[in-house]
Amino acid sequence: SVPPLKITPSGNTELSGLKLSLGSGLNKILKSDADGQASWADLSSLSTDWTLTGNDLSNLNSGQVQVGGAWSGPFANSLYKLTVSGDSYSYSGINTTNTLFSISSNLAFNGSSHLKFERSYGSIGAETPIGDGVLMGTIDFSGRGSTGQLIGAQISSRSAGDWSTTSYSADIRFSTKDVSTTAMVERVVIDEYGWGGIGLMNPTYALHLPNDPSNGEAIAETWNTYSDRRIKTDIDPLQSSLSTLMQLQPVGYLQHPSEFKEGQLSVDENQGEPKQGFIAQELYEVVPHAVHRPEDESKQLWGVDYSSLIPLLTSAIQEQQAEIEELKALVESLLEHSER
Repeated sequence: SVPPLKITPSGNTELSGLKLSLGSGLNKILKSDADGQASWADLSSLSTDWTLTGNDLSNLNSGQVQVGGAWSGPFANSLYKLTVSGDSYSYSGINTTNTLFSISSNLAFNGSSHLKFERSYGSIGAETPIGDGVLMGTIDFSGRGSTGQLIGAQISSRSAGDWSTTSYSADIRFSTKDVSTTAMVERVVIDEYGWGGIGLMNPTYALHLPNDPSNGEAIAETWNTYSDRRIKTDIDPLQSSLSTLMQLQPVGYLQHPSEFKEGQLSVDENQGEPKQGFIAQELYEVVPHAVHRPEDESKQLWGVDYSSLIPLLTSAIQEQQAEIEELKALVESLLEHSER
């Protein structure tokens, strides 16, 4: 029978300590019956699916934990120890985001463990393939600011290709907040082909920087190119280099920033940097191997590999020097005849 109540408080009650003489409460939970009678119980007494061993909470059937959603559909036979489905909380700030979970201290992954972001459409058990350019997931690096929780940098991924076939992939994007605005700006991308873009998100080369003097420059102590004799055949000396050199048209010009937008080249003629060099289309008619001719001019600019002109210049100087030596010998011979 239910024992008589010893204390029946009304209103607020504050206790500095409370002990229930109901047996050992070690690794137990407190439950009550319909009459409010309390007792210590094992977690398994509430659910046959869960157990508490020491400080470890696990599912008896699979040893896996699901937060949000149901143990069905794509998660019914999940291979993952922790699955987070849905939104755990959201907040307002830079690029307002729905966050699955946050980490405020250390998180360790041991062995071959990995962290997975999964993007699905449709209902559980009846998912549809995602399309091209879909945001797959985002990792935010945030901290407390004067206006609340703020994001300083992000790593994200967008889908690429048709995910209903085998020709699918995704890219990786690195973003940082613009220091003068609240905008998150994409800075670096590694696309589905492994090409890298710095300062642009649609690279068409293995390493691609924009045509922009503000963020299209790079510097290094040395930049080596492959030149091993073992990878070369059909080696012949250059001929008529001086006559070829005389056909080149070096010019001075203003070079304007540009970018491609929806297959159209957009040139900012309000900005320009004075330079000296060659016009790629003109140089191609004389020294085609020194020019990059784009396969698709709606995506790429023409370019010049100025280092490829060094052998031509070297050979032309050698030819010119040979002519000088011949002229010197001729002058000396004429002087000798005039002195006789």
